[in-house]
Amino acid sequence: MLSFPLSATTELRWFQADHDVHVAHAGDEYAGHLTIDADGTTAYDAIGRVVGVYADDARAKSALEDARASATARPVSETRRRRRRTSGLRAVNAASRA
Repeated sequence: MLSFPLSATTELRWFQADHDVHVAHAGDEYAGHLTIDADGTTAYDAIGRVVGVYADDARAKSALEDARASATARPVSETRRRRRRTSGLRAVNAASRA
């Protein structure tokens, strides 16, 4: 799961980049964007994954905010699992026993 450096409570600010593109920022960080076409409004998250296609801008913006909130629901420590480094330790232990 993706984790963001900013809290999900950081309010999104929206900017119109073109007549059919709206960009979201949380603080100084890029948070996602919307594209508008004949099929509806498509919301994309901060790494370009499609959140969904919606009938209007308001629903798409709400969906992007909800996606941010669920992505930040877990702390980073729970989302990243660390592998134990064992190969180097075996070599050091073997050398110390010799």
